Amino acid sequence: MAVSASPQTLQQIAAHARAGRLDAAATLAASAWVAHAGDPVLAGLAGAVEMHRGQYARAADYLTAALRARPDDIAARANLAECLFRTGRAAETLQLCDAQSARADRSLRLARLGGALAQEAGDAPRAIELYRIVVAEQPEDWSTWNNLGNALSDVGDHHAATAALKKALALAPDSQPIRVNLGNSLMEVGEVNEAETLLRDAALAVPEDPAPLLALHGLYRRAGYDTAAFEALRDAAGRAPQDAALQSEFGLEAARINLYEDAERAYETSIAIDNGHAPAYVGLASVYERVNREADLEPLRARAIAVGIDGPPIDFIDALRLKRAGRNDDALVALERAGDVVSGAWREHLRGLMLDRLGRYDEAFEAFEAMNAFWRDDPSDPTGRAAKYRGGVAANTAILTADWVRTWKPFDPEPGDYPAPIFLGGFPRSGTTLLDTMLMTDPTTVVLEEQPFIVEIEQELGGLAGMAQADAAVLAAARALLRTRCRAYQADAGHGHRRQAAAPYQSGGGDPPAFSRGAVRACNAPPV
Repeated sequence: MAVSASPQTLQQIAAHARAGRLDAAATLAASAWVAHAGDPVLAGLAGAVEMHRGQYARAADYLTAALRARPDDIAARANLAECLFRTGRAAETLQLCDAQSARADRSLRLARLGGALAQEAGDAPRAIELYRIVVAEQPEDWSTWNNLGNALSDVGDHHAATAALKKALALAPDSQPIRVNLGNSLMEVGEVNEAETLLRDAALAVPEDPAPLLALHGLYRRAGYDTAAFEALRDAAGRAPQDAALQSEFGLEAARINLYEDAERAYETSIAIDNGHAPAYVGLASVYERVNREADLEPLRARAIAVGIDGPPIDFIDALRLKRAGRNDDALVALERAGDVVSGAWREHLRGLMLDRLGRYDEAFEAFEAMNAFWRDDPSDPTGRAAKYRGGVAANTAILTADWVRTWKPFDPEPGDYPAPIFLGGFPRSGTTLLDTMLMTDPTTVVLEEQPFIVEIEQELGGLAGMAQADAAVLAAARALLRTRCRAYQADAGHGHRRQAAAPYQSGGGDPPAFSRGAVRACNAPPV
């Protein structure tokens, strides 16, 4: 049985500590410990002194002895938890922060610390239980309300999360992280307009912060607003010009909507910031494959290896190189080695192509089915959007009758010195891709492929139903707008889905004829 230190010794140690003479208190405590090792009162006092001196490892030794002798000593438990945390022993810290002890700790250190560590460890239910202890005692603690909201989001209780985050924001209305967290939570409960307003206000409030724009990007992606999503991520990347990961993410978004020149520029920016950022090399390889620049894969591979990149990123580049060389067996092996360096949808798309070329048609079909399964789970809800699209086609089909067409206002266009657009209509696998690829080699043409000019102009006219009300002036303006967009597209040649630069039209001057594809596709290529 340990011999307790005398009350006088304990009082002397405490007096030194209260007077701020922590070194003297620590020296006296250490001397007393030699004679009275195991005394829980001395251990607790010595541990508190060493903790306030910043000697957390030494304090932890004392406090462990104190708690071993008195497991119900909440002060010693809370001090030990803090010391263990500060020495990087998170798992041991969390073990001390059980709910019963946290409720008994009037300082709330166990509840706060345990909640944060539980959340970090992925134990959201435990974090929620501990955070609730804090806000029940200190309802003005906006930081814990925020953490509670995030933990509730982690378990899918988005309505409760939204309520907690609203309380946090009411207590700290200028907190940018809370604004963003609440915006994300509002999205989850379907309050999209409120979320958008909150996030836009947050983006304006702190012009250098990319976080609100990143949240807006997620909102627009889920809503299927590709242009707005792209613009939000572009602006976020502009706010963090030295963030290699964000520049690479912007490249991924640009490639997803077929803006390959923007994607290439973003990936190169990412590499310039951090030449070891492997996702940027993978993204560049995907861009080269999509725009038929496979010849650039070999130099890209050399660049990556030169800075020490190896493993799956190089395997992915090799898969594309070998596919280009017709070595599909080897390409497939390399792709399997690459693992998940690209999205599941893009990986299965490439697998399907390779298996198809190898004559393994059943496996290719399975790969394409897997690709579609990944794509259906995309946050933009392509299945719902497809249903909406089909509904629009059905509605327009019902409108388009001979009687309705006879209600159109007459229009006799003025002759112009420009060629009429030419439309190629077809269905999937009917050869339209081959035709437009051939036409791209003709310097007297501009191939628009699947640019949405016609659809956009139709929408500006009020949709198909609005065509009957369009008079000569409106239709002439629409035709002029189409020509303007075609010219802009030509001037920006190289910036689009397999776009090739077109030489100036030489046959008699004026604009080259524009070819637009009318083939229907199930979806664009899946995102990387």
